[in-house]
Amino acid sequence: MMAEDFESRFEPRISAAVRQRAVSYAEEIKAANPQLALDRELEPLLPQDLTSGRSLHLDDYSSIPLGQKSDHVRFMQQRACLRATDNDIVALLDHVPPDYIDYFHASTGMSLSWLTPKGDSIPTGLAQACWLDRNVRRQLRHEIRHEGLRFIHPHISNVAVWELADLLRRSTRYEVFVVGPPPGVAELANDKVAFARIVHDLLGERYIPRTESACNLGRLSQLVHDLMPASRYIGIKVPNSVGGRGNMVVDTRNLHGLTLAQIRLRLKGMLSALAVPSHSRLLVDVWESHVSLAGSTQLWIPPLATGEPRIEGVFEQLIANQVGHFQGCQPVGLPLEIETETVDASYTIALLLQHLGYIGRCSFDFILVGDSVGSGHLEFIECNGRWGGTSAPMTLTNHLFGSYLKKPFLSRVFAMPNHPLTFADVRRELHDILYNYATNVGWALLYNPDRLQHREINAIVWGNSLAEVDVRKRELEARLAACHPAIRSTTV
Repeated sequence: MMAEDFESRFEPRISAAVRQRAVSYAEEIKAANPQLALDRELEPLLPQDLTSGRSLHLDDYSSIPLGQKSDHVRFMQQRACLRATDNDIVALLDHVPPDYIDYFHASTGMSLSWLTPKGDSIPTGLAQACWLDRNVRRQLRHEIRHEGLRFIHPHISNVAVWELADLLRRSTRYEVFVVGPPPGVAELANDKVAFARIVHDLLGERYIPRTESACNLGRLSQLVHDLMPASRYIGIKVPNSVGGRGNMVVDTRNLHGLTLAQIRLRLKGMLSALAVPSHSRLLVDVWESHVSLAGSTQLWIPPLATGEPRIEGVFEQLIANQVGHFQGCQPVGLPLEIETETVDASYTIALLLQHLGYIGRCSFDFILVGDSVGSGHLEFIECNGRWGGTSAPMTLTNHLFGSYLKKPFLSRVFAMPNHPLTFADVRRELHDILYNYATNVGWALLYNPDRLQHREINAIVWGNSLAEVDVRKRELEARLAACHPAIRSTTV
């Protein structure tokens, strides 16, 4: 089910003047940043029609610096199957447990092909591994020439993905397209500093926290020193990290009375512990502590000639710990005035991105600052110019049930018992509540099976209302906590 087939309930309304400002500002950005333009030889990879043809889904994290160092990268690649449709191909660097492949087919009714290129020496370079592995390269060429494979559908539209698509197009002499923006546009969209500047200039300074950027430790120390009187907490963020993993929150109470040199020394140690790449530009902002809701708007941005950006959902984000690690999501109903403002502002930003050349999945993280959601002040935090932990389960829900509006859901990371469990163990324990597509029985779906190595599992919980989802979530938590390994015989 393509995103354009989904009937959204959100109808953004912006004035002609606001629309023109978004289009004009996009032209200004393109004129000032020629690196956003796609190389001429890659222009044949730009899609104009996304309605027919099979897709290769791959989550290549090679363009995310901190992602390359995360031990979560490999199992997070398993999430790509959630956005697939029947007969699509999913590539990943580790073999999926065989029983999970059977399970996912029974759960969704989708028959997928799974490719596992050899890529141990480049743990995040999935796109490159798909070309370098001779067997995988041969199979992809066959799928393009004979089986209708037309699209490369990445997690994030980076250079490696476009290079793979170009190599496949040239070697087969068949059309191959990338479902994503040009790499320069993707990089801009995912840059927290650039996004803050775009929101500030397009919508006004009230729509972002007070935000600065620093390219060296001296500038960073000065900014923290200057912001201390304005806020107890100051956020320091790697501009292109994901899932909150590049965030650091400084409690300024621990810095009062220190000299600028002492603040610099303290920050140097904190950045070293965070493993921030050297010479990295950092975003520095007032970290709002009085937040009534952390949310996201989920968008689909089609090629400019084929239609308008679509607001597919407004979600609450489930955030763990002070630095904001993403743990899950659920749909949220906002008061009408707040929802209208959020949807209209998100659409305006999306319109600008579309005129920059953005195509595909996108989302905007926001917070409501204040005592309650109804009185909250809207501030945008970042753009996720990629697939993520909300858009993937939302898309699968739309695929299975027509719309998540008909079938509310919650997606989150669930803790597991502190003893080793296989996916077969968990499936056995939960067999009566796991959703089955053929029978339409059950209300939970498991994904990222290799997360079990970290004593966790991802799951989607469905219900007929959010209240029922909450009850089932608690039941699933209890059932998972009681999971135990099957008794296995051993042979000497």
